Amino acid sequence: MRLADRYDLAIMSTKGMSVVASRHLIDEVCGRHGLPLLVLHDFDKNGFSIQGTLCGDNHRYRFKHKINPIDLGLRLTDVEKQGLTAESVYIEDTPKARRNLKRNGAKDDEIDFLLSGQRVESNAFASRPLINWLEAKLHKNGVKKVLPDTDVLETAYKAAFVRRFVADGARELESQARQLLDAAGVPSTLRKQVAAAFKIEPAAPWDGAVADIAGRAAERFKTPDRG
Repeated sequence: MRLADRYDLAIMSTKGMSVVASRHLIDEVCGRHGLPLLVLHDFDKNGFSIQGTLCGDNHRYRFKHKINPIDLGLRLTDVEKQGLTAESVYIEDTPKARRNLKRNGAKDDEIDFLLSGQRVESNAFASRPLINWLEAKLHKNGVKKVLPDTDVLETAYKAAFVRRFVADGARELESQARQLLDAAGVPSTLRKQVAAAFKIEPAAPWDGAVADIAGRAAERFKTPDRG
């Protein structure tokens, strides 16, 4: 399925009501860079509260940037269109509960449905219908694979070309270096040279001393055009 790769999505889960850290992340990623926030939630009172808390100011966190939330659902229209089965839940129909749902974006018919003691969770879907439904939501909201502007593509092309060219050259040089090393061998005085390096710089690590000795030996093998 690989929805994240196919639509260039960054997926996060709050596991319920969002904590301050998740809102701060949304503020910095979506708000600062002008990216939409796609919100997927169950069709129940908690689902609406999660959405409202996720992208709205409260006494614990105030957003520094404007957030553009897109509600993917579940909503009552999705439940009816997809033929999803509701489950019973205890919830008291009070003016406070109605105000809470209204404030968090629920419509009047959705409020009546939820406060009648019913809810529908996303696990009411089978796997494939869930993916099909979600992809239809993404298409409806214009979410698609990112294709950068031409100048961004050209910059990336140039960087990739140089990396590949250098990498191929590095492999050739590595092969040459191993051949030279096989021919020359490791100096028989290596241990004495490392001990001598310690006398000059007692705090030097042994592997650093070995690297210096090998580096000087490698320099002697370089041809003039490489030096």
